[in-house]
Amino acid sequence: PSHFDQQAPLPECAKPPGSWPSCRAATWRGLQAAYLENLTRAVGVSNFGVRHLQELHAEAETWAPVAVNEVEFHPWWPQPALRRYCAEHNIQLIAYGSLGSSLLGGAMLRASVVTQVAKARRRSPAQVLLRWAVQQGVAVIPSSTSAQHLTENLAVGDWELSSSEMAMLDSVASREQMRVYQPDPDDAP
Repeated sequence: PSHFDQQAPLPECAKPPGSWPSCRAATWRGLQAAYLENLTRAVGVSNFGVRHLQELHAEAETWAPVAVNEVEFHPWWPQPALRRYCAEHNIQLIAYGSLGSSLLGGAMLRASVVTQVAKARRRSPAQVLLRWAVQQGVAVIPSSTSAQHLTENLAVGDWELSSSEMAMLDSVASREQMRVYQPDPDDAP
């Protein structure tokens, strides 16, 4: 449901005696069947936290691996527990919101730690944020309406941030951590 709107009509699987976990499980069974019947090469999820992934695995009759989990990911929302879980279970994380979105008016692109690293590297702030994710093994899917920015966004694979630069970007204080896209999927029923 959009933003977990309590007034939105529930899908049939979530109506009592059902639940959102039972909806996710039913959907996953359908995806697993498609995978096991070779109708798709891979299946993935979006905005699943560790709890949601564990529920899927516990509910699975036959386990078709989760190939990808697309989540919000940037220095202000690094999700270390989810990254660890996905790495341990060979689930590729795909980042959205890596540049902070226009919802924040470009605040992440102007953050002093980002601009400092960008200046030292002679790269754009967007490239620094994308490289930060890529260097941790997280795929990125930035969007842009500018051909120049698209080209720039692709130019993050032939250079690396130093360990001190990664540490600077990782040093966002927990009190400053935030999600750009609300609500937090971990709070979903």
